Amino acid sequence: MNLRAEFDQMLAEDGYPVILQRTSRKIHCPWVDPQTGKPCWDERAQEGNSRCPICLGSGWVTRVERHMTRRDNASQVVSLPGSTMVAEPGRLWTPANNFYFRHDVHPQVGDLIYEVGWKGKVPVTLLAVHLIQHSEPNRGDHGRIEFYEAATRLVTLDK
Repeated sequence: MNLRAEFDQMLAEDGYPVILQRTSRKIHCPWVDPQTGKPCWDERAQEGNSRCPICLGSGWVTRVERHMTRRDNASQVVSLPGSTMVAEPGRLWTPANNFYFRHDVHPQVGDLIYEVGWKGKVPVTLLAVHLIQHSEPNRGDHGRIEFYEAATRLVTLDK
């Protein structure tokens, strides 16, 4: 059985396209706000400008890609996406999802997944934004990566 071929067939039949925003953690965004003259990345606050049209407020150089995926609800009392959050003792519900990608996508922690409405191949409406909290390569025979599973939580952005 070729799991990659089976996964590709599953995406072709039941998957849908999303936008994956990859974020470099090495190069800060070069945009300068024309109104204030301040750069996007604020070294003192260690954050990007939320109005930046280039990086969308991340403060880092980004790349945007279109990928096919599937999504499953991952909300639990204790969930992998919520494992990095500090919370009071007791029950905690995290709006979380698992996204499944092809073996060659390589989603990383900190990347954003945009669920959008499409008109042809052009995104027209933003439905939800998910921050990748954990990315796991699922391996098959001899350690070959068959697909990726990205654990995410919903986030609110100014875009």
